[in-house]
Amino acid sequence: MAQGTVIHVAPEQPTHAVCVVGTETPLDVCGSAPKGCTSFGITASPGVVVHVAHSPPAKKNTTGASKWPLDPELEVRISYYGPKTSPIQALLYLTGVEISLSTDVTRTGKKKSARTKKDQSTWTWGPYGQGAILLVNCDKENPKSSKMDFEDDKILDNKDLQDMSPMTLSTKTPKDFFAKYQLVLHVPKAKMSKVRVFRATRGKLPSRYKVVLGPQQFSHCLDLPGGQHSTDFYVEGLAFPDADFQGLIPLTVSLLDKSNPDLPEALVFQDSVTFRVAPWIMTPNTQPPQEVYVCRIPENEDFLRSLTALTKKAKCKLTVCPEEENLDDQWMQ
Repeated sequence: MAQGTVIHVAPEQPTHAVCVVGTETPLDVCGSAPKGCTSFGITASPGVVVHVAHSPPAKKNTTGASKWPLDPELEVRISYYGPKTSPIQALLYLTGVEISLSTDVTRTGKKKSARTKKDQSTWTWGPYGQGAILLVNCDKENPKSSKMDFEDDKILDNKDLQDMSPMTLSTKTPKDFFAKYQLVLHVPKAKMSKVRVFRATRGKLPSRYKVVLGPQQFSHCLDLPGGQHSTDFYVEGLAFPDADFQGLIPLTVSLLDKSNPDLPEALVFQDSVTFRVAPWIMTPNTQPPQEVYVCRIPENEDFLRSLTALTKKAKCKLTVCPEEENLDDQWMQ
């Protein structure tokens, strides 16, 4: 689920923080309370929703501004943050930004924004479940290739993209926002050998698609412009689920604060989507045939005549591979 970190305010001096649209981030009002204070009040700019949680539930005044007792168990969560006032004012200035990952979590063939779902980091089975599906790219778009498609890090044509799951990172920020903040796309190290992620860039195939995550790389720093921007990714599976791999692969984007060169980069926000690799499925031999493939070799003319008659009766297509193509390899059929 999209989430942010705790914001701490200080009395009598302004605090600056980043708020991601559509998320809930805790605001600590107890840790900065002046000595002797027993209650607090809070107000916010229009469009900022403030939710005060308290255990046990606190009683509100019937007249005037609402007040809540200061208590170690008190927690304030808001979607947007605005100025906060109390008997001693502490002012919070917010920079509102939009950051979201979107993919086909509803399995309808269309990407859904992260803000349309409460939690994209979970994956559930069934017709009413949610979570994106990932295919192992184990075919060959180039018949002459000696490798399956997932065994290299190249995208040869648009047909290759059809075996991958699209994912989009949408951002809307001030123009100079990424001078002090950094977005990082990453996958758990334990899952990096199971997935490969391509980033779409300008240019022609195959250089138009750059590998940003995979067996050799678990994180990628995104160099993005400010303003409103959309970045497209394509995700391919590299391994089928097995006894040691359930098939679940989370991809996460993290927003880091790098504004203070004297301190390590601080985590501000994270958003995740989870894919499940589709299992390997073999069609049972009891299924009615749609197309039959057979090799022509010098010794099987009688067999070919019989098979031709049978496929006509079964009303299915027959494709005959000639000798110059099958090179006497009957296993192709």
